[in-house]
Amino acid sequence: MKECPDPNGDGTPYFVKSALQKSSEDDVRKKLICKYGVDPADKSISVDQLVKQRKCAGVIIPSKTSMHFINYSICIYYVQ
Repeated sequence: MKECPDPNGDGTPYFVKSALQKSSEDDVRKKLICKYGVDPADKSISVDQLVKQRKCAGVIIPSKTSMHFINYSICIYYVQ
C-alpha cells in the first residue's frame, strides 16, 4: 500500500458499523481493509460478518489522526 487509507477524507477514524448506518453496503465494501485472500466485494458474506469473523478491519485510523497528545505516524487497522 502506497499510503495509509483515509476513508472519510478528513483524517478521522472510520468505524465500519457507523458507516453501515449512513452509507450503502456497497460503498462501505469499497473502503474495507481485509486480510489477504479476502474479497470484500464478495456479497455471499455480509460486511457485518466480515468484521465479526475478523476478516476485515472494523476500524481504520488514518495516519493523520491526532488523539489528544499522540499523533499517529503509521496505519492502524483494528479488527474487532
